[in-house]
Amino acid sequence: MGITQILYADIYRITKNKIVLLTLFIPQLLVLLLSYLQFENTISAAATGYDIWVIYSKDILMVLSFVLPLFAIVYPFVILENEHRHNGLRTHSILPLKMGNYFVSKLLLIWMFLVYTTIFSSLLLLIIGYIIGALFGIKEFVLYSPTIIGGFTVGILLISLFVSSVHLVLNIFFKNFLINTLPFLLILFPSFFLHNWKYYFLNIYSYPFRLMNSLQLDYVIINDLTSIICFIGLMLSLIIIRYLIPKCQYIWIN
Repeated sequence: MGITQILYADIYRITKNKIVLLTLFIPQLLVLLLSYLQFENTISAAATGYDIWVIYSKDILMVLSFVLPLFAIVYPFVILENEHRHNGLRTHSILPLKMGNYFVSKLLLIWMFLVYTTIFSSLLLLIIGYIIGALFGIKEFVLYSPTIIGGFTVGILLISLFVSSVHLVLNIFFKNFLINTLPFLLILFPSFFLHNWKYYFLNIYSYPFRLMNSLQLDYVIINDLTSIICFIGLMLSLIIIRYLIPKCQYIWIN
């Protein structure tokens, strides 16, 4: 059985989980709500001459910098928990399919969720910004490029994909929510205060907040150490998930 067939089966199964599907719309709902709450501040700040996109979106992006990595931690648990509950890893290991494809399919499903939530949240933020600019004649929305939103989208997506890859590996080997998920959810929030720590690169959960800080300082995030670590980590995770973990099948067979 090829990876395409496995992915189709995984997508079919996950569509039965209505709660997971609802989470796909949470970031967009947050964008709508926060844009509404930010509305008056956006209108009043339009006369400052400063980049209106930063004024309008920075608080919203800060909230998303918590929510999207949180999803990157939770989605692997949700998808693998069902497999563990029904002994899926043991069952699939004796079927005529490549376990590498089995794991990569799970990773692709998680990535699809993360890409969807990230891209559509950013697009909605852009659309609302242009609508406000058009309705209230705020020419700065057109004169300035929405670079902060574009930079955030690329940066947070790279970080989220890397974090989700790490957590997929954790969820393969550990079944318990108290081990593979909850501690990292608790780490995420204090990491907000650690993005300027000397050894920040050791804490991948501080990367989203370092991203926000660098974007507000007009720093080119692609040159940041976090981007390099995420890209290399992403490639290594793919190799581990595709080739190394299937070699350790005895861990769950026994």
